[in-house]
Amino acid sequence: MSSSTLLLLIGAFVLMTVVQVIWVYKRYDSHRLRHFFGLGMPGELGRFHWKEGVFEGEVRKAMSPDYAQKYRWLFSRRNQRLLVVLNVVTWALCLLGAADLSWNLGFATSPFSWWSVIVVIAFLLVRQSVRVLADAPDSLIDERLTRQRDSAYKSAYQLLGWLMPVGIGFLLGVADSMEDDFSFTFINATFVFFMVGFIYTALPSMVLAWRGTMTER
Repeated sequence: MSSSTLLLLIGAFVLMTVVQVIWVYKRYDSHRLRHFFGLGMPGELGRFHWKEGVFEGEVRKAMSPDYAQKYRWLFSRRNQRLLVVLNVVTWALCLLGAADLSWNLGFATSPFSWWSVIVVIAFLLVRQSVRVLADAPDSLIDERLTRQRDSAYKSAYQLLGWLMPVGIGFLLGVADSMEDDFSFTFINATFVFFMVGFIYTALPSMVLAWRGTMTER
C-alpha cells in the first residue's frame, strides 16, 4: 500500500471517529462510551446466541414495528431485490479489485481493494432488509418464520453448490492476472476467506429478500 493511500485511510478513520464522538456526545446523556461502540444501554442487547452470532436485542429490535417504520425504505419488494443484485455486483467488483489492473482501486499487490468495503455494506443492508431473520434463533421467532428461514438456508446451500466452482474459476483467473505468481500467503488466504465467508453468510438473507419474505405491504 502506498504512503498516500495509507495517509488517506488514516485521515478517513480519524474523521469518522471524530464525527461519531460528536454525534454520540450530542445524542446521549449517559453511557456514551457504550453507545460509541454500539452497545446501547446496559442489558439492551440481551443474551448473545453464539451459534447464530447475534444478540437477542438485535433480533427483537429488527422485528419491532418501530424498526419497520424507521427503515421503511428497506422493506419494499423492489428495494430488497435491488439489494440482492447489489451484493452480487459487489462480489464481482471485489474480484475485479484483486486483479492486476490500473483502475481496480486496489492496494498495491494486495488482493484487497476499496470494493471490499462495499461488500460489507451491501451485506449489512440486505441482512437488515429481512430483519436479521436469517440469523434469528428458534427461540425468538415463530414457527412460520422458522420454516421460511430454514427454507432460505436450503436454497442458499443449493446455490452455493453452483457458485463455488464459478467462484474458484474467477479466483484462479485473478491469480493468473497478477504480476507476481499467486502464492498461498496470509493476505491471499485472508482474501479468499473474506470472499467465501461473505458469500456464504449473505446468501440466506439474499434468498429471503428476493422472495419478499419480510416485505412490508
